[in-house]
Amino acid sequence: MLSILIPTYNYDCYDLVCELHRQALECNIEFEIIVADDCSNVKLSNLHRITELSNCQLIKPQQNIGRAKIRNFLAEKSQYNHLLFLDSDSFPASNEFLKKYIEFIPQNITILGGRIYNAPQNQYHTLLTKYGINRERNKDILVKSTAPFTSPNFLIPKNIFNRIKFNENIKGYGHEDTIFGIELSRHNIPYYRFDNPIIHLQIEDNLTFIQKTKESISNLYNIYLTKQYPELETLSPILKLYLKLKKLHLTTLFAKIYHNFSNSLIRYCDNTDPNLAIFSLYKLCYLCHISQK
Repeated sequence: MLSILIPTYNYDCYDLVCELHRQALECNIEFEIIVADDCSNVKLSNLHRITELSNCQLIKPQQNIGRAKIRNFLAEKSQYNHLLFLDSDSFPASNEFLKKYIEFIPQNITILGGRIYNAPQNQYHTLLTKYGINRERNKDILVKSTAPFTSPNFLIPKNIFNRIKFNENIKGYGHEDTIFGIELSRHNIPYYRFDNPIIHLQIEDNLTFIQKTKESISNLYNIYLTKQYPELETLSPILKLYLKLKKLHLTTLFAKIYHNFSNSLIRYCDNTDPNLAIFSLYKLCYLCHISQK
């Protein structure tokens, strides 16, 4: 009935698997849980214990294959007709997390459950938490989505996934899920959002999150340059703003703002109450900066 697929890298998701296993048994369904360790380079002391649980397996490619390919790899190994993909650094927010998804399986639709965040651990972990709280919580009711596709927590029929798959040509960090959503739309396959979140557990410190955001923006710009996905120009708010600046011949000015004031902008983001407007400005200036290279 349900294949629960969890890619992981340098994160021990044994507790997550235990909870999903408990809920699946409680729901009395046919299921499997497959964790794919993408060649982690740190010791994950409990990960091997996954195989002690019924219907659970741990697999590992021969080399690190990246965010897109590892999800395709998991789908190939699955045996059931519905796939639930979850990020490894997460935990179900509800004791009925699986039950809520299972209720939609007969409808054969693709659903995004969303993600929530606990209070920040300290002043150095506030940016991702505030950003996520303001940007990533879904509505209570099931609604057809026009926003970019996100991959931390989604259910999809296997036959639909196999028609699309993640684009393995997208390297680096970020936007492989955005492109997956574009491909769904190109095939006239809608996807829906509803409030069935996971809790994001691995909260990066502010500076790490800023660095990963920069990597994601670089990936976005490189994908844009290929001209294979013109939909990005309307889907991505930051790319949309960049293109407006480009028409007004202002990208050089914003690139200079990044060059001269990036450290000052970061200070507004790396504190107890990060300024998300300044963070958006920082991202836009960085995009203009890399476009000048």
